[in-house]
This record gives sequence, C-alpha cells and structure tokens, in this order.
Amino acid sequence: MKALVTATGVNTFFGKAASLISSVDEIGHFQRVLRSVGWFCIILIVAWVVIELVIQFAVRRAPCPSLGECFTLDNMLVLIVGGIPIAMPTVLSVTMAIGAQRLATKKAIVSRLTAVEELAGMDILCSDKTGTLTKNKLTVADPISYHPDVHPQEILFYAALASTPETGDSIDMAMVDHCNEEMTARLKNWHMVTFQPFDPISKKTAAKVRDDNGKVMWASKGAPQVVLNLAANKDQIHSEAQYDIDELAKHGYRSLGVSRSEDGTNWEMIGMIPMFDPPRDDTKETIEKIKDWGVGLKMITGDQLAIAKETARLLGMNQNILPSKALRMPRRRISAEFGMSVTDLVETADGFAEVFPEDKFAIVKKLQRMKHVVGMTGDGVNDAPALKKANIGIAVAGATDAARGASDIVLTDAGLSVIVDAIIGSRKIFQRMKNYATYSIAVAVRVVFTFGLLTTGFDFYFPTIAIVILALLNDGCMLTISKDRVKPSRVPDQWSLREIYSVAIAIGLYLSASTIVLYHITISTDFWARTFGLAQLDQNSIRGLIYLQVSLSGLAAIFVTRAQGFSYTERPSWLVLGAFLFAQVVASVLGAYGLGGYPGNGVNDFGGSGWGYVLVAWIWCIIWYIPLDFLKLLTRSAARGHLVWPTREYIHKPVHQIQTLQPTTTIGYTRAGLTFVNRTLVNEKKGKK
Repeated sequence: MKALVTATGVNTFFGKAASLISSVDEIGHFQRVLRSVGWFCIILIVAWVVIELVIQFAVRRAPCPSLGECFTLDNMLVLIVGGIPIAMPTVLSVTMAIGAQRLATKKAIVSRLTAVEELAGMDILCSDKTGTLTKNKLTVADPISYHPDVHPQEILFYAALASTPETGDSIDMAMVDHCNEEMTARLKNWHMVTFQPFDPISKKTAAKVRDDNGKVMWASKGAPQVVLNLAANKDQIHSEAQYDIDELAKHGYRSLGVSRSEDGTNWEMIGMIPMFDPPRDDTKETIEKIKDWGVGLKMITGDQLAIAKETARLLGMNQNILPSKALRMPRRRISAEFGMSVTDLVETADGFAEVFPEDKFAIVKKLQRMKHVVGMTGDGVNDAPALKKANIGIAVAGATDAARGASDIVLTDAGLSVIVDAIIGSRKIFQRMKNYATYSIAVAVRVVFTFGLLTTGFDFYFPTIAIVILALLNDGCMLTISKDRVKPSRVPDQWSLREIYSVAIAIGLYLSASTIVLYHITISTDFWARTFGLAQLDQNSIRGLIYLQVSLSGLAAIFVTRAQGFSYTERPSWLVLGAFLFAQVVASVLGAYGLGGYPGNGVNDFGGSGWGYVLVAWIWCIIWYIPLDFLKLLTRSAARGHLVWPTREYIHKPVHQIQTLQPTTTIGYTRAGLTFVNRTLVNEKKGKK
C-alpha cells in the first residue's frame, strides 16, 4: 500500500478537534462564587480587626503585656473564626456529591462535580440530531430506479454488495437488513475481492465481487451527487436525479446513490435509495418538557439543511435553521443580510445544519458571550470540542470515548428524556446551595459585627473556645441542608450575588442588633429582675446568655434563607429540624452552665447564665425571628428592582434569557440559502422594543 501524507498533528481533521479541546480552560460559576464570598469575608474581617485594634490600643489603651495575656489579640480570633465560613466549601461539596449520587440513579453519571450546579442555570441546550433526537436506526424507503432493466428493489442488492455490515456501519447494516429472502440468498453466492471503504473525500464505497461461476463485477454506493458525477449516464438522468435528491431532502430523507460497473472504470448510476432516521418515540414530549422548564433547544447537525428542517417539523421545533456557512460569512455581509451581528444570529436561530466540529465549538462560544449558560449533547469525536467548551457537556448513551472524556455528564439511557430529570434534580441542588450560601454570609456578617460592636462599644471580650464550639455545632449540623426539602425553580437558576449579599447582610445586621439590644438591657438595666425576678448578670455569666442567643438566632436564620416566601409555610426536612434542635439543646446547656468559668483569667471567663436566662434567650429569639421574613422579602425586592411577595408569582429573568416569543411570520424570500426572519420579531424575541 502507498500513502500520501497531507497533514499531521493539529492540522488533521481530528487534530483540529483535539486542539480545540485543549484550548478550553475556564473557571466555573461555582469557583467564582466561592472566591467572591471568600474575599468578602476577608475584607469584612480585616476592616473590623483594624477598627478594634485602633479603638482598643489607641483609644482605650488596653493592656497587652504578652501574647499570652493580650485579650485584645485573643478577641481577633473570635472575628476570624466566626467570620470565615469554614464549612462552606465542605457543605456545598457534600450537597453536590449527594445530588450527583441521586442523578446517577436517574441514569446520568456526573464526571465533573460542579456540573451539577452549572446544569441548574442552563438556559440553552444545543443538541446533536443523529442518535440524540433520532434513533440512529436507518429506515429504508422504496428505492428509485434510473435504469429500465433494473427493478427498484434490485438496487438494494447492488448496495448490499458494496457493504460490509460486520464493521457495524449503520448504512451498510441497513442495506443488508432490508434485502428480501431471495436477494439475501443471492448475496451468499458473491464473494468480495477488494473493498474501498467510505471516507470523507471520496464519499462513497466501492467493492469488486466475484460469484461462484467466476463472474466479476463492481458495485458502489455513496453520496448521490458524487455517484451521479462519476456515472457515464449522468447527462441522461441528471435533472431527474437532482429533483429526487432535493425532494427527498425536503421530507427529511437522506439519499444514497447506487452504481455498477463491468470493469471498475465505466460506472452506471442505476438508482437511489431514500433513508430516514426516525425521531425517538419520546423526543417530542421531552423537548416540550425541556421548554416548560425554561430551557431553549437548538439543533446542531451535520446533515443537510432540508433534512434538519424536516426533523425539526416532526419534533414540533421551530424551523428557523440555518446552514453553517452563515457562521463564516464576513461581518458586513451578515449585517447587510440579517440586520444583526453573527452573535445575535446564533442566538436567534433555532439550529444549524451542515456543521463541522469547529462550527459547533464556535456556536457554543458565541452563545456564552451572550451570557447564556450553554449545554451541549453529542456522541462522536466531532462533538468533543463543543462538549468541552460548553458549560455542561452531556455525552449521550453509546458515545465514543472522546465524547465521554470531554463531557461533564454521561447519560446511560438513550435519548434526551434523562436530561429532564437531571435539570429538575440539579435545580433542587442549586436551591440548597443558594440557601446555605446566603445563610453562611449572613452568619459571617452577624458574628463579625456582633462581637466587633460589643468589644469596641462595651469593652466586652468573648472566649475563642466558645466561638469555636459554636462554629462546630452550627456548621456541622448544616451538612443536613444537602437533603433539605426544596422546590425546583421553573426557570434557569443563577447566582444573583447582588440579591444574595443584600439579603445576607440585612439579616446579619438585624441579628447583630438583636444581640446588642439584649446585652444592653441585661447589663445596663434591671428589666429581667423586675419582670421575671431573675438575678442580675455580671460580665462572666452574661457570656452564657450571649452565646446561646447568637447560636440560636444565627442557626434559625437558615429557615428564613431556605424559604422563598414566609418560612413558616415551607417545612424543612425532618433531618434539618433534628439537627437544629440537637445543636440548640447543646447550646442551651452551655448557656445555662457555661464552661465552668474557663479560662479563669477574670477577663473573658465563660460562665453560665442559668436556666431562667435560657428561657429569656429563646423567647427573645422568637420575637426577633418574626420580622425576618418581611426583612428578607423587602430586601430581595430592592435587590431585584420589583416587588417580590409570596402571594404573587414573579418570574425574574434577565433580558438575554427571554425566549418565549416565537416568530409567526417570515419574510418570503431567501438569499444564499438563508431564511430571513422578520426583523421586528427578532428584536422582540431579544426583549427589546
């Protein structure tokens, strides 16, 4: 065998795909959120540490004889330990891990943990056609004969001669399987001498065969245009064959040209075989469900434009599908033809046909530039670059190793129906993560402001061991949030940090105020003595009361942050309730008895306040808890810019995610094979008036 090498490495077809995969190196939303929360807490802690150091050392002249007796420096640890949400990465990771395990039971295997969070925000799903939307099982229709002496069914026999079904090729298998019993018996009399397999350049197969009597013949099958151009009878059948090719494509059929030869040089096209890849039985229903959950679907296929449009029609999808050459037009031409940029064109179109791997990669990249969270499904090596580039790459059942390696989620059941379960499951997981993130930031603000104000305003010190116990109890119990009861959002979720920070800071400051007021009433007045007959607390014994109130009200904030409306109308899971009660029973015991006066230096000793003040702390927290829901809803409304109230439903979506308006008319002409959509409707679809 002789070979001519025309390209090596990244210059080859698969090399280009591999280079596109290696070019993807992006930070996900989850990492950005953790980084944002981390910097927020660090800046908050540093600011209060500086304030406390200035006031205690420069203003109050607090003594600091040595590191072991410098209580101001010891108090810095209270701010650091209480202000950094140490458990946040662990809790969120556990939440995603448990969610990934549940998705696995739904036949969706997660290979990148953070993809669980990304999937919840997916608002566009780019789907391959063959094997995903369709069955990838070719159905052969009645062949068309162009030779008066060849019966249409006989064309299947010649196509089967040019096939090697043992390789698993779907077309070859379809040709052999659709031969009748008589043709199948005749095939056994012919033996293959040489075989030219299909390749992207020749776009055909050819076989030299010999029968039991020694007769030699050549048979070929392939792309109808290629077979037609090589045929000696091209001039006689060209117009008829071209008409059939176009008409079959309009109805969703792929055409296979068949020819024969006596000497392997002079070919005669004898007919054409229509093939149809039917949609999966559940695809249409699945697409409707995906749209119901606020996710737009775009078909991206390498098949002909007419086939893609017909498949879209059968599936109830919009047929505003464009050929991939639209992506490669000069910017000025796109602007002149469509009145928009190529990025807007990608966002507006319902799909693309005749695409190459680099086209799929470019489509995903342009959608991401429009701030979309993009999912991509595929099964082949040519899909791998786009699977890697997408926010969520989904390899469907039966995908190649390259596709599975580049994807974030691998489906083990055929079709897209598994994706609906994955979307619902991921949005539940996202709700739990968002609830805990809001709670963590609120607690960080609350602890830093509470003990910062107590120290700077009242010269109050708190033992570090107490804040460590509080963090271990409360954060440890919050691992149960990973199995909390939540309702999935009907629209794609997203990390609205402005809303999260606004609600968390408001709750944190409110809870800080509740502690400051309680401390002032207890130390500066005899209110509890006159009202309940309780003994007056000193600086040591009040630490038990402050500890319990901070623990109780802080952990109770999870019930507010986890609820979309009023917290008392949305029951949490029994696991979360049990963890809360366990932590607060322990906190109540510590509040009543303290740590026996530890550390015993007379400055920040942790003494108990007694059971009477434990009851005071519980009642105080319940009273201050009631307005928290109103504070949350008002703060959320201010952050979103419109009223958010539990008695009415509001769907909050950025303009770029509005996809509910669909074009009802199209301009009645095409140019360069591209359909023109009414420009006004396109603008409305983007949310612009």
